[in-house]
Amino acid sequence: MIFWTFAENILAAFIILLLGIALSRKWRKVDWMDPLNSFAYYIALPSLLLTSLWKMNVEQISIDFFLLNYLAIFLGIVLAFSIFKILRFEHPLILSFSSNFGNTAYLGIPLTILLFGKGYVGVAAIASFIYTSTLPLYILAFEGRVKIVCIRNPIFLSVIGGITLNLLKIPKINFLFNAIKILGDSAPGVALFALGLWIGVRGVKIKGNVVALFLYKLFALPSILLLLYFSGIFTINETVFKIALLEAAMPLAITNFILAKKYEKLTEEISSAIVLTTFASLLTVIVFILAV
Repeated sequence: MIFWTFAENILAAFIILLLGIALSRKWRKVDWMDPLNSFAYYIALPSLLLTSLWKMNVEQISIDFFLLNYLAIFLGIVLAFSIFKILRFEHPLILSFSSNFGNTAYLGIPLTILLFGKGYVGVAAIASFIYTSTLPLYILAFEGRVKIVCIRNPIFLSVIGGITLNLLKIPKINFLFNAIKILGDSAPGVALFALGLWIGVRGVKIKGNVVALFLYKLFALPSILLLLYFSGIFTINETVFKIALLEAAMPLAITNFILAKKYEKLTEEISSAIVLTTFASLLTVIVFILAV
């Protein structure tokens, strides 16, 4: 049951991806990809981040949950950067951040509901927030240095804005919140379709950095989280930890492609790794969940 429900979510994503691939040749004369990616980057994704962070309940999680996840992400980025640097891959810092940024919302949250019930949706949302909160640093990795333009970045602003609205307990005006949410809900579909257009033209490339990204995302990050948990340093409910592990084991998020295409860095490598990790995660996620 777990496998098939997970497979249904994966297959839904791939239907959109395949549609983009199928239409890529027919629409080759028209530049659809850049406008779609711009919409996802400047409007849809910031709307999704803003509403998700605004509505989540951060008070139901212990400080150890935050510390465990942030430490795993920090160690994961440091370890990945070291490996990618030794292997002399281009843009090792960008690869390091992308290898730690998974599809925690649109795959992680539905799976949490299936495995643990709706009562744990808030835990999954906060785990997703923890990864999302690293996006401003991810943007800096693409920019290469701290610049004023980084602060004006729509993703950076939406993360900061969502957290601020949440902490200040600003009430949601329904019609305004719903309008933003509608735009945000379009982000995964638009980005997946744009990714399909890209793959239809360029194909999936199997390179050394793609394989490294694939192996690191699906195996290294969840393994780091497991080791930290079994160290006994953190006091966390077993079910809550399993949700954190589930989120850590998610395949690469489509957000990685949106950023790569926006900055024209590692687009082929990251788009290929998204496709490969999404397919393979059908098995790897189940293995890690059963390991606890």
